Parts: sequence; structure tokens; C-alpha cells
Amino acid sequence: MLHKISHHCARMRMTLFLSTSLLSPISTLGIPTSGDSQKVSTPKHLYASPPSSFSTKSPTSNPEWTLLYHHFEPPFPGRAQPIRLLFVDAGVDFLETGENLYGPTGYCDVFRGAGPNKKIFDKTQAQKQFAPYPVMAPPIIWHNRASMGKEPVFINQLPAILRYVGTVLGYSPSSQDPGDIARCDKITLDVCDYITEGRGSFHPLDTEASYSEQKEEGDRVSKEWSQRRMMIWLHCFEKMLEQRTCSQSEGGFVVGNCVTYADIALYWACEATKAQFDNDFYGYAWTNADIPLLKAFKEGFDKRSNIAGWVGRFPYSGDSMM
Repeated sequence: MLHKISHHCARMRMTLFLSTSLLSPISTLGIPTSGDSQKVSTPKHLYASPPSSFSTKSPTSNPEWTLLYHHFEPPFPGRAQPIRLLFVDAGVDFLETGENLYGPTGYCDVFRGAGPNKKIFDKTQAQKQFAPYPVMAPPIIWHNRASMGKEPVFINQLPAILRYVGTVLGYSPSSQDPGDIARCDKITLDVCDYITEGRGSFHPLDTEASYSEQKEEGDRVSKEWSQRRMMIWLHCFEKMLEQRTCSQSEGGFVVGNCVTYADIALYWACEATKAQFDNDFYGYAWTNADIPLLKAFKEGFDKRSNIAGWVGRFPYSGDSMM
């Protein structure tokens, strides 16, 4: 089924069936029609129960797309957010679960240490392999997990995930020009650096300790970061939009004439920035920033039919840009 996204490109939408017999779905995507978009089958974001309730059995019999990420209460956007946004914009069902990320037989190497919080190196545990492919930490995408005759793909690292999922779902540059692909990768990596910097400003004493354990210093450093480094980054993103070949009236995409995974990444940066820093403590940093193109870019994505109709969004935690 084809779903018209803009005057410049259309995406092949995938109709997926996800069994819910072992899930506790907490959200469904409502997709209103607007502009030149056509109504498509309502995709589902199936959010499984917390990992403590899992058995080793797969939570669904035949998922094409599984997103593995931390399942805390309450759930939070985190680094899985741009992956969710990509699936939502594409109108593709996906299962999200925290299944088997942690512990001595978990997928993630970083969570198989010894001692408090698994922070002590344990050579025996480090040498073990329980995942389909070695991974350090989530988010993780598992594609074709149970498909017969298709090669499963199990990868972490957000830029790699966005490029892979984007390529499969048609969110690569329409030109397939190596330069455009490189620019998409560059923007995605810039966004990941930006979010990492921003998160780090809330954890200035210990990156692995919680914000609440270093709140006083975290508040001071994050406020300083929002006044200087964040503004440098936002103006860098603004200049990227100034350089685009497609005008705002034509869709305003950051690379080429079609929405790409770089647009999704940049939208996530805007969303996280506004959610975290547009308040009195940070001087309404987003509202007062002189970045008209970036603000218009975010507003345009806010109105995309599937994103606007996403009723299952997790609220940002209020610290760490997560």
C-alpha cells in the first residue's frame, strides 16, 4: 500500500500482523487524514510488560520489527525516540520490549558485570554471548526476528539503526547520491553528539549516576550548557536548513526533496530541546532562540498526520533530555 507523504515522495507502507496474546499494549496510533495524506491502516505501537514479567519465550510469535529498550516506570522517550518516530511516521507496526536486556544471560554485554549495578568487570561474563550479534547497550532493533527465509538483523547503535530502518522503509535520500547519504549520516551523528552533550550536562560528576544524585551541580552545568553550547548547536542545525535544496513551502527537508532518517533525527533533537529547556529555569531557551527555520521545521513535523495522531507518546522525564 502506498501512502502519500508529500508532493515529492511516497512511501511503501508495510502491513504487519503482531499477535497480542502475550502483550499488554498501552497505546495505539491514531492517524487522521490531513493535507495530501491518505488514510492508512492504523499501525500499533505495542509496548510489552516490564521485563520482570517476561519468560524466555518470545513475547509475540511473528514480529517483523522489534525495538528493545529500557522498560522503566514510567516509560520515557530516551534514545529509542527517533526509532519510534520513524516507525510512526512510516505507519508501521512495531513491538517494543525490554525483554532479556539485563542479567547474566541478557543480550547486552554492559549489563553482565558483577557487583552493584553490574559495574565490576567480569571476564567470564564478558566472554559469553547470548545475543544474535554482540551488542553493548540498547536501543536495539531486531528485524525479521521470526521470519522464515529472511536473514534476521540484530543491531544497536542509534545512527546504524536509523540508517538501516530508514533504508528498508524508504527514508533514504531519493537521489541515492553518495553525497546526500553522507550528509544524512553526518546530521544523524551530529544529533547524537548533541543529545549526548546535553544529557552529560545533567550528570557532570558521574555520567553513570542519576541526575538526582548530583542535582545541584547538574542544574548549574545544564543551565550553562543551555546558554552557550546548546545555542551553538542549534545555530549549526539552523544553517543546515539554510543550505537545503528544498524550500520550506515544498516540504522543508534537510537533505534533498524527500523526508529521510536525517529529518527524523533532527526532529527528535528539536522535540527533546523544547521539552527540556523551554521553561522558566532555562529562560525559555527554545522560545527565545533566534532559529526561525528550525522552529518552522519542528512545527511542520508536528503536523505530519501520523506524528500528530500519535496518542502513545511517552512524556520526557524532565531531566537529561531523556
